[in-house]
Amino acid sequence: MDPLWLVWRGQRLVGLYATREGAQAALDQAPTHTDRDAPHPQTEQGRIDPWTLARPPSPPIRDGVTTIDAIDAMAHDWGLLRLAEMGTGHFFHVETYLAVPHEGVLKFPAYQFTPERVLWPGFREAVNTLREGRWDDTSIALWFISHQGSADGEIPALVLRTDPHAVLKTAQSTAASL
Repeated sequence: MDPLWLVWRGQRLVGLYATREGAQAALDQAPTHTDRDAPHPQTEQGRIDPWTLARPPSPPIRDGVTTIDAIDAMAHDWGLLRLAEMGTGHFFHVETYLAVPHEGVLKFPAYQFTPERVLWPGFREAVNTLREGRWDDTSIALWFISHQGSADGEIPALVLRTDPHAVLKTAQSTAASL
């Protein structure tokens, strides 16, 4: 299990990094703050913590298929990227991307990115629509690779490449129906 590395300054999260070296470089560059109003002024201490995910419980989601089985199939058929493979080791807002736990770490379904590792147009809006409908990221990730009745049986991850507006409409319809 490869951990992600969290960089902290006091109680403030500075960033999330794919490598320990990247985290150390960020900590070295992160601005320090001094509480000048405290009786004994002191600088916030920085630290780096590893972060891994525990293997989630995996009840069947349908016909004896567990969530872990479904994510393993997604990894095989569609690809899951580690943070370092995304082409970025710098701080980013994890809520911008769709991430699922796989083999003890968060990984990012490859279908959300163009070959240049940029989100497909409309992807973020569709994800946010489903999140607002109280869907978790694993369910959203599986939704994108499943045939959707409200999209004439099409797979949203494929339709996204040519018609992002149709995927958004399908996400809105799906979120509204629950």
